[in-house]
Amino acid sequence: MNSQLLLKSSMFTCTNDPWFCHDGKYVHAFLQGARNPRNAGHERYSGSIAHLVSSDSLRWSELMPALLPGDAGTADDADLFSGSTLFHNGRFYLFYTGRNKDEEGRIERIMLATSTDGIHFLRHGKSPVLISDGRYYEALPQDSPDGTVNWRDPDVIYCPDDKMFYMVFCARTADHQGAIGLASSEDLFEWKALPPLFVNPRSNMMECPHWMRIEGRYFVCYSQATGWLTAKGRRESPPAEIEDGIYYISGDSVNGVWSDEYRRALIGIPHWEYKPYAGAPLAMNGETLFSCHVSGSGSYSPFKKVLRCGNKLKLMWNPRLEQACGQPVPVFPVLNDHEGTGYRFSLSNTFGRNGIISGKLCKGSAQRAGILFRADEWGWKGLFVALNFQQATVEFGIQSDPTAIRTRAWPAIEGKKEFVFRLLLLDEVIELFIDDQLALSTCTAAFAGDFGHERVGVMDSGGSADWMDIVFTPLAMSDARKFW
Repeated sequence: MNSQLLLKSSMFTCTNDPWFCHDGKYVHAFLQGARNPRNAGHERYSGSIAHLVSSDSLRWSELMPALLPGDAGTADDADLFSGSTLFHNGRFYLFYTGRNKDEEGRIERIMLATSTDGIHFLRHGKSPVLISDGRYYEALPQDSPDGTVNWRDPDVIYCPDDKMFYMVFCARTADHQGAIGLASSEDLFEWKALPPLFVNPRSNMMECPHWMRIEGRYFVCYSQATGWLTAKGRRESPPAEIEDGIYYISGDSVNGVWSDEYRRALIGIPHWEYKPYAGAPLAMNGETLFSCHVSGSGSYSPFKKVLRCGNKLKLMWNPRLEQACGQPVPVFPVLNDHEGTGYRFSLSNTFGRNGIISGKLCKGSAQRAGILFRADEWGWKGLFVALNFQQATVEFGIQSDPTAIRTRAWPAIEGKKEFVFRLLLLDEVIELFIDDQLALSTCTAAFAGDFGHERVGVMDSGGSADWMDIVFTPLAMSDARKFW
């Protein structure tokens, strides 16, 4: 890469909606830029599409923005929203969402820019390539309940069965139901709107859809907020399934029957502000990886492996992370001298906050057990993530404030006695893996309060749990993650 195209990490802030592509040599990350010039480090980059590149998906270099807002009076002179990038036959096709200032951003259009070198992108002469089709979708602001034509977040895949490109995007049907829109093209330039791929009567929004093709089956992930659920959606969703986060649908072919039979979030939490959001896959070297933005943080969620189990997906621990790990440091928990406190705590050692706390947890007689981190030397002030064995939930909160505990159902721990436990701490991001499956993804902002020092310990209550082989492994990853 030309060093003149590289920027320092302090140039501007970018924390929204990543998407990825692999050109056979480099991984490219594109992401929605700062929305408001008043919040941007450099006003000329506000509303842009940022661009980072990596050779290993762990350490990133920031390039000049792939695309800036258009000239005054063009369809995308306001700001550039989420999209996708496809590398095909030596050319990059960057599909994105454009909005116009004169329309106050109320009409969204799907735009296209291309590049032969992956750095310099030029708008396609006939862009926008797709505008809302009133036969199937809301097409005018006055026809929409919120006064906006929802027609954004395009993602494209090639289907070898019928030699056709297909695009999904966030839309609403003509009768105002949330939908994943569908369009087709033979050449990536001329697009035809089709009836929706999927209509969701339980929601009025399905944002940031992305294709995944895994072992011959098609999946589309999307972002969902509880505030977007319809009355029907709230009636039909068990409380444990009402989460803000990333969901998915599946089908045996693009033109087949699509289903959301697994309505539990692929990853989510019961809190709008600190949710996993805008999940995006990366197909690379025969495997599918997955990352997202964690709302409320300035960091990204590192790539997980996507595992298909029948028609169901799971996000799993990514062994690639071990390439960014340093030497593990043992953690030695000891029994706390103060009776009745209900936890055991170690800490002669103080650690930096970027790392992985891992070990084997044996339930024993405990009703709940977990990890205490960023705590003071007494273990009173600090954050924790724990398993509640009685309720089959993951808990997270502040040790000194039991009224602020948040929970999410995790049925996989029910009836089990032993667990492999990994807690990943990466700047503000917190992720918990149980038996290598991602169970929690959020950020420190979800906890609030006094975080104390950088310390690590273990805790249990209602009985004694046993911990074995607990280590803290430091992580050294690129500062460019702060842009996600």
